[in-house]
Amino acid sequence: MAPSSGGVRFGLLLGFWFATSSSAADWNVTFGAGTAHSFSTPLSIDQDGFAELRLSARYDNRPFESPPHWFVRIGRGSGEAAWEFQYLHHKLYLRNRPPEVARFDITHGYNIYTLGRGWRRGGFWLRAGAGVVVAHPESTVRGRRFGPRQGILGLDQYLAGPALVLGAAREWSLGRRVFLSPELQLSAGHARVPIRDGRASAPNIAAHFLICFGWRS
Repeated sequence: MAPSSGGVRFGLLLGFWFATSSSAADWNVTFGAGTAHSFSTPLSIDQDGFAELRLSARYDNRPFESPPHWFVRIGRGSGEAAWEFQYLHHKLYLRNRPPEVARFDITHGYNIYTLGRGWRRGGFWLRAGAGVVVAHPESTVRGRRFGPRQGILGLDQYLAGPALVLGAAREWSLGRRVFLSPELQLSAGHARVPIRDGRASAPNIAAHFLICFGWRS
């Protein structure tokens, strides 16, 4: 399945704003893909009529299964600093499912939208951003499946909670305007997502290892 159309449209709108808001500023667009590792975090599942489930969740990320693990970043700045908007398509598949849970995935995805600041230090870029998690949960708890075609505009997307992202990248020029940039990012998000007849609280902390290609003006 392709990445969420809402994320792509929002990214294009932000790109247009960055590109037109200041003719004097340089701007750039970076696309990347790679893999991620999610650290163990608490998961609670509260379903009407039953005791709350609590566990230390371990997640698979399956970065190369469709839809893949990818991101896009649009920046505008000059000199040694820039303002940046980023969309990161992260995915979670609960590995240590208790007997009551046949499925608990947030795969299309655990989407992280952030607005942040980047600083050039020599050949490196350091980054920090804050924003929101927009989640696409899929679950079956005690035989009750959470159905499709709900959420924002019927796209199964839910505004789920806050997020922070830190990053560090090394850039190598491939020409006057094109560059290659391996990047390490650390994300922290807290998502409250619906299940059938209840809700789940699913914070996540993850490291992301990305290979990026970009264009700058």
